[in-house]
Amino acid sequence: MDSGRNSARAYNGQDHHRQRDNNRGLRNAPEEMHRSRPSLSSSGAAVPFTSRPDAERVSRFRGDVKSIHFAPSNSNAPHPYRFLPAHEFYERKDSSVFATAKLITLHDVFRKRVIDVVSASAEESDDDNDSDEEDDETGHRKGQNSPSRKERDMSSALDNDIMFNERNQMNDGKACRCNKVLRAYGTKHGHLVGDDQQKFTCNRQSNNKERLFCYVMHLEPLTNFGAAVPTKISYEGLSFSFHGFCLLSHQKLSKYPSAQATRFNESYTMTLEEVPLPTNFVIEDLILFRKYFFSNILELKDWRVKAESLKKDASICDVFHFFPLFARSIDGHLDIAPMSAVLQHFLMEFKLLFSDEDVELLNCLENARFEEQVKKLRGYIAVFPGKHPGALRLDQIDKDSRDVKSKDPRDREFPALVHFATRSLNNTDQNLQRAQKNLDKWQNVMDLKPKGTVSAEDKMKLRKLEDTVQELQVKGNVRRDVTVVLTSRGVYNSGMRSDIAQWGLLVPWVAFHFRFHISLDILEKKLEYSFNDRSLLELALTHPSYRTNFGVNPDHVRNSQANLGWRKASYRQSNVIPKSGMKTLIYTMAQLGADEEMASTIMNYERLEFLGDAVLEFLTSLRLFLMFPDFQEGSLATFRATLVQNNHLAVLAETYSLSHFLLIGHGRELKARKRITDKQAAANCFEAICGAIYLDGGIKYVDELICRVFSARLFQGDEHLSNIWKYPPAHVSTRMYPDGDRHLIEKHDLLQRVVGFEQITGIQFRHIRLLANAFSSRQVHENPITIGNNQRLEFFGDTVLQLIVSDYLFKHFPTHHEGHLSLLRSSLVNNETQALVCGQLGMMNYYIHEKTLNIKDGDIPLVKQKDKADLVEAYLGALYLDKGLTICEGFCRVFFFPKLTDFIGNQTWSDPKSRLQQSCLTLKSADGISPGLPEYRVIDKTGPSNNRIYEVAVYFNGERLATGAGPNTKQAEKVAAEAALKNPMFLSEYERQQSFARRAVTAQKYARRDTSNVPSDHASQRIAAPSGSEASTSSFQLPRNGQPPAANQLPRPHPPPRRQSRWSGAGSSSLTKLNDNNKRPHW
Repeated sequence: MDSGRNSARAYNGQDHHRQRDNNRGLRNAPEEMHRSRPSLSSSGAAVPFTSRPDAERVSRFRGDVKSIHFAPSNSNAPHPYRFLPAHEFYERKDSSVFATAKLITLHDVFRKRVIDVVSASAEESDDDNDSDEEDDETGHRKGQNSPSRKERDMSSALDNDIMFNERNQMNDGKACRCNKVLRAYGTKHGHLVGDDQQKFTCNRQSNNKERLFCYVMHLEPLTNFGAAVPTKISYEGLSFSFHGFCLLSHQKLSKYPSAQATRFNESYTMTLEEVPLPTNFVIEDLILFRKYFFSNILELKDWRVKAESLKKDASICDVFHFFPLFARSIDGHLDIAPMSAVLQHFLMEFKLLFSDEDVELLNCLENARFEEQVKKLRGYIAVFPGKHPGALRLDQIDKDSRDVKSKDPRDREFPALVHFATRSLNNTDQNLQRAQKNLDKWQNVMDLKPKGTVSAEDKMKLRKLEDTVQELQVKGNVRRDVTVVLTSRGVYNSGMRSDIAQWGLLVPWVAFHFRFHISLDILEKKLEYSFNDRSLLELALTHPSYRTNFGVNPDHVRNSQANLGWRKASYRQSNVIPKSGMKTLIYTMAQLGADEEMASTIMNYERLEFLGDAVLEFLTSLRLFLMFPDFQEGSLATFRATLVQNNHLAVLAETYSLSHFLLIGHGRELKARKRITDKQAAANCFEAICGAIYLDGGIKYVDELICRVFSARLFQGDEHLSNIWKYPPAHVSTRMYPDGDRHLIEKHDLLQRVVGFEQITGIQFRHIRLLANAFSSRQVHENPITIGNNQRLEFFGDTVLQLIVSDYLFKHFPTHHEGHLSLLRSSLVNNETQALVCGQLGMMNYYIHEKTLNIKDGDIPLVKQKDKADLVEAYLGALYLDKGLTICEGFCRVFFFPKLTDFIGNQTWSDPKSRLQQSCLTLKSADGISPGLPEYRVIDKTGPSNNRIYEVAVYFNGERLATGAGPNTKQAEKVAAEAALKNPMFLSEYERQQSFARRAVTAQKYARRDTSNVPSDHASQRIAAPSGSEASTSSFQLPRNGQPPAANQLPRPHPPPRRQSRWSGAGSSSLTKLNDNNKRPHW
């Protein structure tokens, strides 16, 4: 048996090893290709150009992103790209280029000899799909459901193991199962807002210089997109290699961010460089190339570059055109071949791989001579007219064709074409998938068990599951890597290799990215805010269900990648951290915050929604607090809950038609919906946009947005009420004494009492009555000195603290999802932490009780933990009204944020009930089934109704674990849960989690200590004291042993140091942008 047949059947022939070695070269090719290109910087031509002074700023939410660069077309500097002329095909008239008669003839020949041959079967198949009537409201054909791929006619398929693309179809059935209402809008259905208004018309026989802008597409990194042997064409006796694509747009793209996506577990960034419009093409060249390459070779059936409503109007041009770059490097420049040479190359190469005469000659050759003759064809893309898929990568060509499966014996007279295919997941055995899932599940159960508790039975079951998976994997019908042997009879050579296919599959992603950002111009007009960093707006519109952006049907891209792209791509190890799971929770919550503000790789709006929620509550509480000075905390809280509830925010979201812009997954559950988004998603999107504006421009611009949308929604055109909402009155203390009321200190003993606390903190209030109001307990009645009790200030101060903590966590914990951030925030703002801060500052020494005047100095009334927490929140509310957010943030940086290290290291970021529940979830049975959750029952009540003690017992699987007592059931449940954690059933696992967290925190501290003396590349972004008389807050010192330091030991602190913000302007913070003087806004 000859070597060719061995290689096709057993994967271990000589040619197979040679092909494997070539694949190793392909993996190393990107760096070599990158080095071979001329340096743009050395030529002095790639001059950065942006229409905005801050467009160079790095987006901190899209990973390590490089901003888009543009070189102006009218630059006097020499350009690295030279578009070679072709005078016999293109002639100049004024400033534009037009097609000659010879070029028009080339178009006609190319259309008849290439496109008509390739697209005949494809158009027939598409017509069949388009004829499927969808008359009912569910979007299905009358009388039947959508057929799956297995139920369709496979007579035209090359092989059952090779997937192919069909219009409006995925590998497992119909691509869209939505009803007619949902199909009419939404980005998932390809409808972009304002897309139908982009009606561009181009002269097909001209380059339309006055209408188009040209941008060269630069991909970084080049891994998996470079080639050791790229596609080459010949022009005037010289060889030109494929170097990528140019994007031709009808409008400028300079203000839009670069496109980003993940392929092969690698993050790629596509940037654009503006260059002069080429003079060696006409629009008809690009239209023919698109039909041949994108429609017939890549078979991107569902891809379009203009609105759905305009697709039948041939006079309307696409939004973008794409120019393939075949370049030759010379003297630091890239000479670009004209499009006429590209069409001529594909026209000449489009011929049968083997004619009848070729077969007769090849059959007479020995195996070695045969290999020499067909070696040059390996790696090319072959075209199969009338078959599906219509094109396939040639991995190997064998002389022995006995393995060809065909009813026509004539097919086995031609050489065999070997394609090493990868089965789609939809074609693999479901039993293997279930076995692999059971193995992963059991492995996870064993990983969660404490060390030394894994039994021999557990290990035996793991081995059995592994053996089951291995047995299923060795079966031929479940193996993903398969070999397909086809006949070469009637097969054409496309003239292109896999490198151009790899690049071509990126084009729909880039086109969709910039079309989407063009539509966001309309949203910015609705919001009346223009983003400096547009990627923040894109992130705020990305639903968690949205996956990798392919720009087209994802299965079509995957199929074409497997059929035409590199046979063995270089996959990077995935560093994506799962969102849920006990292991993920323990690992993530053991991570300390970053010293500097850092970007997050979490690409959905949940983190922005976490921040925007805090911003909304703060601004709403501030207005309610000032507008209704006579309302108590309960009434204000009710009004706030009504304004920020999801139902109301969803209505506000619809005023901006956010559902039309939202990037959301196309799940099967959308079939029965009447709306593409639910109220929860719409409300979260609105909050995320508020968070994005807060980071991009500051809280001032969020406040303006809230003023507009709330006044329009609540007052419906009533100008008087709208003005009250927009410009609420100042606080009563400011209205009575605009210049301050410290002159009242000498007249009132209560004011003299709270001055002592000023001496401890060093923060001197301009309006001392605000401080007295913050220290007044809820029993204090209305009076002109303390202006009532502190409950109203506690209502407002709660949102001040939540905003500052949310801002800090968002910027310094980039790997944490929204749920993790919420856990950390609750650990900082709960009553226990605030009561601890109250004790550290000795605030109870200055507490104003209803009997304050009748007790001796130094006597502290007995107060509850909740009252201590209210005191801290009221103090923060008063501090904001008198000093602004800057001082409040400095206070939190000193007395709140350092406690995070202890919470993380001791795993006390959650309450005892949550920790007990986590411990229960780790105790799974042998079948991986959770045993249940703890149950709490009140077993006794003692004492009078105004001082009752509750006793609660906690049960697990019907067994009582522990009991606890407290003044209310909530506190009693916490005490019981804390006692239950000491049960031997949970103690070892809980101690293991704590040990892991302590070791992780210690390791991070040592790592930071070792790198603290290393010069940082971000030196300009470290903490720097603000200009002026205000210095650093290093004078703040934490009290020790819970006692307040002496007044003479603490110098007066100054506003906190500010980091140079990566989200807002240089040297500024989104926290301090409510007004220019960083104080309370002058309404």
